[in-house]
Amino acid sequence: MRKILLAGAAMLAIVGTAAATATTTSTTQIQATVTASCQTPTSTALVSFGTNPVVNATATGSVTLQCNFAGDNAGNLAVNFSSLNGGIQNGTSLKTYDLAFGASSATSTVLKATGLSAPTSLAAANSSENQPFNLTLTQAPDVAGTYSDTLTISVSY
Repeated sequence: MRKILLAGAAMLAIVGTAAATATTTSTTQIQATVTASCQTPTSTALVSFGTNPVVNATATGSVTLQCNFAGDNAGNLAVNFSSLNGGIQNGTSLKTYDLAFGASSATSTVLKATGLSAPTSLAAANSSENQPFNLTLTQAPDVAGTYSDTLTISVSY
């Protein structure tokens, strides 16, 4: 009899404990937002057509991009080019060139007047990616001396 009472009391204690530990739950969502950003692009310091270049001479430079997103940031990522002179210049002698970046291109006169905003995309977030641009002379320099132009390159996103 004593064993039955002890067993009954133990079961009652277990049932009573189970009823006392019933709980309700709620959930909390955790979120963080990071805005898109890119570091200032770096580019080839000097792009040269060489000595005594002719019409259609080419030169290649590159721009290095690093952004915290992959892809094109919903179509907003672009590399922007502008020319100080509108061509390579030696005193008053100005000779034009074409710039090509990806599927976009513009003449040096357009680069001076309005600039070129060329769409691009990135393969990976937070890694440096070199992207080439090509220059082609459309007029040959014909006056002795050094011809030069300054390209300003920026990124928009």
